Parts: sequence; C-alpha cells; structure tokens
Amino acid sequence: MSVEHDIGDADDGSAVTRIRRGGMKRGAMSGFATGLFSIPEGMAYAQLAGVDPVFGLYSGMVASFVAALTTGTILMISTLTSAIALTMGSVLDEAGIGSDALPRALFTITFLTGAVMLVMGLLRMGGLVDFVSNAVMTGFVLGASLLILIGELGDFSGYDPSGSNKLTETIDWIANLGSWDLTTTLVAVVTVAIVVVLKLVPATERFSSVIALIVVSAGVTLIGPESVAVVRDIAEIPNSLPMPMLPDFSLVPDLALGSVSVALVALVQGAGI
Repeated sequence: MSVEHDIGDADDGSAVTRIRRGGMKRGAMSGFATGLFSIPEGMAYAQLAGVDPVFGLYSGMVASFVAALTTGTILMISTLTSAIALTMGSVLDEAGIGSDALPRALFTITFLTGAVMLVMGLLRMGGLVDFVSNAVMTGFVLGASLLILIGELGDFSGYDPSGSNKLTETIDWIANLGSWDLTTTLVAVVTVAIVVVLKLVPATERFSSVIALIVVSAGVTLIGPESVAVVRDIAEIPNSLPMPMLPDFSLVPDLALGSVSVALVALVQGAGI
C-alpha cells in the first residue's frame, strides 16, 4: 500500500496520514512505467560512472519500481542523477579498483552510501541544507554538466581526445576535427535533436529519451554502420536476470570516505531539485 499524507482538520491540528486501498496496484503501475523510462538514463549514467552499462539497465528499472512501492508521497523523488554517477565513478577510480573487483565494489559503495544517508537522516541533519546558497547549487549543477559534456566528447564524435586534464582534452578534440567519425557524430546529433524537439512538446516530453532511444537504435540496426559502437561492443548483455551479489566488506576502508562524498552530493542535489 502507498501512504498519502493529507493535511486535515484533525482535533489536534496535526497531519492525518491515510492509507488508501489499491495504493500497491497504482504504485506498481507507476513504478513499471517510470522504470521503463529510466532505461536510457540508467545505461548512460552507468557508462558515465565507468561501469558496465548493464548495471544501469537493471538499476534504472528495479530502483524505480521499488521506490514506487515504498514511497507514497510527492515530496520525495527517487531517480538517477548524473552528479551521483560522476562522483561514484571518481571514487572508484581513485580507489584503484580493478575490473575484476568492480562489480562488488559498486555494490559495496552503494551499500555504504545508503548507510551514510540513513544515519544522516536519523540524526536529522537535513537542516544543514539551508546553509547551502543558491549560487553554490547553480555552480554545482553547472560544473557537473560541463564535466558530463566533456567526458562524452569521445563517444559523441568517435574520436577519443587525449590530454592531462579536461581542458587539454577539449582543445585536442576541437583541434582534431578531421579525425571525427562522421557517422557516429551524425547519430549523436540526431539523437540529441530528437530529445530536444520532443521535450518542447508537452505530450511527448516525458517520453523523449525512450522515443529517441528506440528510433535511433532501430535506424542504426537497420542501416548497420560498422563505425558506430553499440552496447554489445562495450559489454555483454546476459540472457538471464543477474544473481544477487553481496557487498565486499574488505573494500570498506578504500571506499568509506568516498561513500560519504557520494551521499553528500546525492542529498544536496536532491534538496536542490
């Protein structure tokens, strides 16, 4: 059942919490729909974090479905964010996690981040967000957006820029315009254009990412350009559901401090949204 919080005329003047019948069914329906819409974003954010896009495929669907069943208020939004993906990818990279240990490390830092957020909630530390200014939030979101944009230049154009930092990578990317793969760039431009146009139409705004994914993926499959990388070129998609995986607590010393950073980013961005 879902919980609806309604301010009523109770004798004590407090908020009245009502449990509505049929809430579980409505929550399941909305969770399934939201999970479907989260597939493109989940895979993109997984790649942004430097992990297997398949993890994003499952987390985008499952997390949205579970959140819809367990949260019955419009005051809380459960979704994926690019800032969390960037921060988590940076933490895993700084910890020096190898490719073999990456899946367990990912589950471990997710568990630790959730534990940190739970503790901060129990300590009622949400009031600290009031001290974060609007200018800081604007700069935070803008900085994250720029990092995402620069980080995806290689996938956008088919040319992987090199450099000691993001600025030199951007300069190298612009200087080697002739090395861009025309077909890959065209696919990226068309995808972005479809999303932007559909977001301008109220009826299709919510479905823009899904429609763009389906249309462009179908076009790439039918035409079959060899230079355009697809998901199977990056990671193998299994034919069955993944088995449950427990966190590797031996990695806690390497990921504990980073999990606090991820939790703070998630909570601050959530408050800003």
